[in-house]
Amino acid sequence: MIVFQTGIGSYHTGELVDLPRVAGLGLVALAALASLRESSTAVSDEASETGAEVTSRIRLWLPYLPLVLAAAIGLGHLMDQVRRWPFLFAALGILVAAALARQLVVLVENQALLAEVAQEAFRDSLTGLANRTRFLNRLERAIAARDQRPTPIAVLCLDLDNFKQVNDALGHPAGDELLVRVAGLLTASLDETATIARLGGDEFAVLIEGSVEETQAAAHRVLDAFDAAIVIDGVPVTVRPSIGYTVATAGSSCTVDELLRHADLAMYAAKREGGERIRSFVPDAPFPDAHARHPNAPVSTIRATPEATPSAAPGNASARGPARTRAVLPSLHRTRRHRCCGGWPATRRQHRPNGTVRRAAESGGRPWASGLPWRY
Repeated sequence: MIVFQTGIGSYHTGELVDLPRVAGLGLVALAALASLRESSTAVSDEASETGAEVTSRIRLWLPYLPLVLAAAIGLGHLMDQVRRWPFLFAALGILVAAALARQLVVLVENQALLAEVAQEAFRDSLTGLANRTRFLNRLERAIAARDQRPTPIAVLCLDLDNFKQVNDALGHPAGDELLVRVAGLLTASLDETATIARLGGDEFAVLIEGSVEETQAAAHRVLDAFDAAIVIDGVPVTVRPSIGYTVATAGSSCTVDELLRHADLAMYAAKREGGERIRSFVPDAPFPDAHARHPNAPVSTIRATPEATPSAAPGNASARGPARTRAVLPSLHRTRRHRCCGGWPATRRQHRPNGTVRRAAESGGRPWASGLPWRY
């Protein structure tokens, strides 16, 4: 509009038509600042994605609002010229509208492509589940919100015991199809509120915000989902998961790395025991262990207690030399599908030069049991 008025010699500095130009430049600057701020903020969940989408739409339309004001003001000043050259102004309006429409179409398509790229950045391309980045982001947000929401946070890790054999026997395409089917089993077994992610390979993780009982029930549903064989290319394939989980209560100070490490420890403990079972890591379980009072409990526990430190047990060294702590595990006895905790709270396995493993447990700082020789 300013260019047109300048061309016909009717433009003068300080007229009302200057206001839309200044406002347009200001809105363009605001849009650029908003774009810079959004590019430095990671999109982590559906709520923030929705907020980013709304902000992006506002940023998209802000620079065009002054055009509407400029057109309204300009037509009011140029009504005499419009009446004198109606076809000229009609053609000019059509050209301007076509150029704006083309630009808007390109911008909308770019926004759709950017949204798709943002989704792909947080999604596993094979299974469609959340990837490690999104899972860690969700877990960080859940831990940060513990003060407002006292709901316990549980991390469940799952690994397929015989995936490598299936992959080697049937080929990588069949292995990929198996992972997709496993993702479907997990999605069908768990609630919509749970965050299911593929961390890589045949390892999956689940974030559950609920009580310990709800987490145990979810773990059993996942384990039961693998009872039936999965048919891949006409071949029935039986896969078994090793499941480990840990729960952080409202008063817990566990970090993201600690929760993942605890769940991994429980999962690998289940795998070392033969797989197809559930293990839990309870860093702040009551003393003595709760499972000792319920010997029929279906989930075994790895406990982290003060007795687990090498300096906590008297008699940690002997005449044969200092002992090296290998693992801290509860006593175990087999059930049908799991191993459950026995009646004493903590176990210390100590290497000796002669291959003897001594088991020592403490209660209240005094030896509870010791000197039970085991041979490899």
